[in-house]
Amino acid sequence: MSSAVTRICTGLADRQHGVVSRRQLIDRGVAESTIGSRAGSGYLHAIFPGVYAVGRRHVSWFGMWLAATMVTGEGAAIGFRSAATMWGFMEHRRTVEVLRIQRSAGHRSQVGIEGDHRRISTHARRTGLLPETQVAFLHGIRVTTVERTLLDLAGSLPRGSFERAFIEADRLGLLRDDRLRSLIPQSHGRRGGANYRSHVERRVPDIGGFRSVFEVLFRDLIRAHRLPEPEINQVVCGFEVDFVWRRSRVVVELDGRAFHRGRELWERDLDRSNRLRAEGWRLYRFTWRMVKDSPESVVEMLRGAMVEET
Repeated sequence: MSSAVTRICTGLADRQHGVVSRRQLIDRGVAESTIGSRAGSGYLHAIFPGVYAVGRRHVSWFGMWLAATMVTGEGAAIGFRSAATMWGFMEHRRTVEVLRIQRSAGHRSQVGIEGDHRRISTHARRTGLLPETQVAFLHGIRVTTVERTLLDLAGSLPRGSFERAFIEADRLGLLRDDRLRSLIPQSHGRRGGANYRSHVERRVPDIGGFRSVFEVLFRDLIRAHRLPEPEINQVVCGFEVDFVWRRSRVVVELDGRAFHRGRELWERDLDRSNRLRAEGWRLYRFTWRMVKDSPESVVEMLRGAMVEET
């Protein structure tokens, strides 16, 4: 194998998560016949048409995201749920969603993700407007900004799923009021636009002190029903608790396995509950389902316990 071609391929791959495109190689003087022979020899492994993994049959998620933008074409950016995954406020799915102004076909990968050899598909979404101010580069990959990502998700996710995504992005410190508001004019007349605007308008900027989406939703429930403001993640009787009202000697613990995975062993949890009660604290435990499906019951229970503070 030509050392010059190897240097070109590895140089690009080292900067691009192990991925190169046919166009990049041709632009650097590599002949199409040479690209074909390297692909035939197993040095270049086709991910999508005209996009290759160099020297191996799998790539990282970052390599797959970059490859998806390459095959979709100029001006493409990772968008929707895939963009939310890149930014860290939603989980992976096996379809990579790519946004582009021009129409483009979807593709199915010929290689898998590291540690998982199942194939990944691309879903190319066409948009009428994608200004550069709504695109960022994350690890060298074009991706819609957090705010544009949320605007798109508002029209494609169920309301509850969008709310969790919005809160998690906020909790991670990814949101800025001015950038969120700058997209409000664009939200009018589009699917999910009202949902986006309502979340932007009622956003609370002190969300960074929370450890989970569940805590934020519970706090919002407290404020919506005008209950006294609690302290959050404070120590009571030697234990850190989720919410505490000291004057009323009320403690609330949120039992959401998806959010507190592994925080306490079951026995230690029981010991904490018993110790708090022995010291005269009223302890209430609420699950995600209780807070989401029966909020009135939760509020009524707490309101009755806080007569002294109201």
